[in-house]
Order: sequence, then C-alpha cells, then structure tokens
Amino acid sequence: MVQKLSTFLTTDQTTKAEIIWAMKSVMSHFSYNSAGNMKELFALMFPDSVIAKGITIGSTKIAYVITHGLAPYFEQNLISSLQNCTEYVVCFDEAHVVQRGQMDLVVRFWDVHSSQVSPRYLTSLFLGHATASDLLVKFREGLQSVTLDYGWTQC
Repeated sequence: MVQKLSTFLTTDQTTKAEIIWAMKSVMSHFSYNSAGNMKELFALMFPDSVIAKGITIGSTKIAYVITHGLAPYFEQNLISSLQNCTEYVVCFDEAHVVQRGQMDLVVRFWDVHSSQVSPRYLTSLFLGHATASDLLVKFREGLQSVTLDYGWTQC
C-alpha cells in the first residue's frame, strides 16, 4: 500500500498542540511515559479534529520537545531577563543539598515586564558529599550561564 506524503507531514497547528501538551505535562509534573502515547486519546476526545489525529507525541518525542525545545527557550528567556536587571539574588536550599546532594539554584530578580519580583529556577548541580569549598565551586559553576558581575571578591 502506497501512502501519501501528506500522511508524514505535520501542520503548524499540530506542532503547536504538541508543544502546548508538553508544557501542560511539565506544569502538571507528568512523567514522559504518562504524558506520551496520547494519540489515541486525543483522537477519541476530538474525533472531528484533523489536528488531534495528527498528534504523534510519544514518550521519547515529548522528552525531546521539553529537553531540547522548550528548556533552551526558557533558559535563554531567563538569561535575557537577568541581563536587563541590575540586581538579583541567587538562592539554594541547604537542607536539599545535605539530604540529596543536589543544589537547585533559584534566582529572584525584578522583572521589568511584569513589574514584580520574579523567582525562577536556574539550574541544578549534583554534589554528592561536599565541603563548603565544593559548594562554592559548584555555586559559581551554576552561574556560568549568567554573564553578569557576581559582585563578590575572590574567597
């Protein structure tokens, strides 16, 4: 059986629907497996929709969309916002470092677009057992993507 080329192409609307679903999956903390393989469900929910029938977002594809599509976009958006502000605070939960050996950096800054303080996740660093010197090294490593003056002197 010969299939038409159009069966292998997606429209901008289908891609948009897949991106929206990926964002919903992130915001709802769905696993890749639970967020993927929804083609049949969307087709059942919206039987008259060409877009729903065209969605092909399995667990692997949703992982790639989130990791290589959405994450870099939001990271660049955050870095751009930070470069437009003069002061910011970077925080991490030391209890989380002790319990899990993971330092999640969160940056808080004045967002000129929303006119409010905006707390945003920056990155995660994995430490294992670490000394105070190790924490400082990892902390600075986590700020490498932000090309701002850190405002500290060498320790």
